[in-house]
Amino acid sequence: METSGLRAGDHRVLSVAALTLDGGGNVAQEFHTLLDPGCDPGPVRIHGLTRAVLPGARCSSKCENSFRAC
Repeated sequence: METSGLRAGDHRVLSVAALTLDGGGNVAQEFHTLLDPGCDPGPVRIHGLTRAVLPGARCSSKCENSFRAC
């Protein structure tokens, strides 16, 4: 997970990733997406996610079902 800052009440999620492993520890499913925070993405030098790559990304409400499926 990448965020636009360190304070949960003040900042937004920018990207989410998750893996599901099988009994042998192998990747069975994967999920990753960028999220358009609708605000300044914060410290680009840390996460590398610029305003140029985030517009048009999913909004958080649209990726919730996909994330839960993983």
